[in-house]
Amino acid sequence: MFLNELKTAEESDSAKENAIQKAIVASSQVNIPVLSTDESMSLSFLKDEEQPKARIKRIVNDNPTDEEMIEYYLKILEKLENKTGFGIIETYSVIAYKSEVCDILYEKDKCFFKYPGSKILIIGRPLASLIYYKVIGEVHYERIFFNYR
Repeated sequence: MFLNELKTAEESDSAKENAIQKAIVASSQVNIPVLSTDESMSLSFLKDEEQPKARIKRIVNDNPTDEEMIEYYLKILEKLENKTGFGIIETYSVIAYKSEVCDILYEKDKCFFKYPGSKILIIGRPLASLIYYKVIGEVHYERIFFNYR
């Protein structure tokens, strides 16, 4: 059984609270530890009120497809003068057992977004196709895909 098969709590605008609530609610339904994650994103090229934060997907619509998400963010990047932008992605991972939080892990990554992005779509991680690594001169997932084929 996977977490997405369990009944979980409504999402808030905080990635940390989302991860905690999903882990607590899901762990109350099974007799094993549950791992839940949630992400938040801030983009340098958007005003405060336009930031996706923990609404990375929900900013597009209630239940967007991966393609709709990519299209939404590509349109924003395309309008920028240099078609690039920086972002910060914060990830919270929470382990809960029997409705109690056991551990919370926090990661903060800086990323560089570039239009047009990769043609490779990673199912469930659509924005990864827009993250560009200047050091290696290509989109992140193209590098991974071609190195591990």
